Amino acid sequence: MILDYRETEKEGAALTETAAVLVRRRVDVIVTCGGRATRAAQQATSAIPIVIAATTDPNRSDFFFDMLVHGRRKNVTGVVLLKTDAAPTALELLSQAGPGFDRIAVLWDSRSAFHPSRLNAVENAARSLGVQVRPVSAGSLSDLMPAFAAMQHDAAKAILILGSPYFFAERRRLVELAAKFRLPTMFDSRDALEAGGLMSYSPNHAVLFGRTAAYVDKILRGATPANLPLEQFSKFEFVINLNTAKTLGLTIPPSLLRRADQIIQ
Repeated sequence: MILDYRETEKEGAALTETAAVLVRRRVDVIVTCGGRATRAAQQATSAIPIVIAATTDPNRSDFFFDMLVHGRRKNVTGVVLLKTDAAPTALELLSQAGPGFDRIAVLWDSRSAFHPSRLNAVENAARSLGVQVRPVSAGSLSDLMPAFAAMQHDAAKAILILGSPYFFAERRRLVELAAKFRLPTMFDSRDALEAGGLMSYSPNHAVLFGRTAAYVDKILRGATPANLPLEQFSKFEFVINLNTAKTLGLTIPPSLLRRADQIIQ
């Protein structure tokens, strides 16, 4: 088996060209991560099977709604994430991480079609929790430093980073900036904790991508994508990095430690 891994800056033109290149190479299966990549692949081919990996809540996307309801997924299947309640839960957990965590910055991707609705859910949850949130957008690498400077100016006590393919790709840079500005972080990917993030509330990506691989295996053995139902993945794990907490001089309350599925120390 030959794996042809392609990573782009997540811009529309780059994704479109990448999908076109894979189609010209006549690959047997295209695996996509993220709604934009899936859209680009589906627009490039209706013949090559497309397996979705870690695409967020398709019912919130007009593109996916059209694809699923109107039967336009003949070559598409895979695993989708149901993340309707993930960000508000992440906010709740972060607000309990330290004393006075009542003013939290929310970093969102201005290019994401999903983030406005997710940000709205976070703001609704903040009102219930009695927490102030300060939304800060970023759509490119050059936006990140000004975004963190704005958080510091607003005296944010911590930062909730909404998940996006771009933020995942730049997780190390986000961790570096959070350390520079001494901001405790909540990511939607455990991978960011390996780079030094404080906390994450996210799916188990090892399990998630393992299930994606099972779809690829079935297709390579002759299954038709349209006959393989989309799997809805909704199990999330809460992970705390105590090494990072120590670096920040932060003592995580025992009540929050008990809620963790895993502790890194």
